[in-house]
Amino acid sequence: MNRPEATLGEILGAALRSPYVGISYDEARLIAATSLVSDICASGIDADFEAVWDFLVHLPDNMLPMLETPQGWYVLSAMIADNFGSTGRVVVPNIH
Repeated sequence: MNRPEATLGEILGAALRSPYVGISYDEARLIAATSLVSDICASGIDADFEAVWDFLVHLPDNMLPMLETPQGWYVLSAMIADNFGSTGRVVVPNIH
């Protein structure tokens, strides 16, 4: 039986959990969250960085794994856009 190929999120998640990485898993999530908020603000949402950041950091902890996948970024950005009345302003990160 062939194992299905890993998704980008699974590969990045495994790499970030590795003891050989120079940054911690929490630091990587912070970088991802900061990038997501910056991208959302650049998309034209009617809110500033601080307001979007405040909304994101008050999400339940069980939603943090969404920062690890493009689909998660899409869902989080849709939630944030909806909260600020800017539906349709979602972020889909580039997959390299």
